[in-house]
Amino acid sequence: MVATVTTEQTIQAWGNGLGVRITAPVAKAARFARGLPIKVEVVEGGVFLRAVGKPQLTLAQKLKAFD
Repeated sequence: MVATVTTEQTIQAWGNGLGVRITAPVAKAARFARGLPIKVEVVEGGVFLRAVGKPQLTLAQKLKAFD
């Protein structure tokens, strides 16, 4: 069983669009990490985010793993 993590957020202006910050507890529970490709779907009643691949590593991360 997956633990339920909930939080209330406020939609903010972000450049020419809108954004919501994914807090650390929510990101951890969802197994989201920086660079993770996601799919954003509009569903009845809201928006659904789904991981669609593995995180893309930065050059520094790739070099660190190489050592």
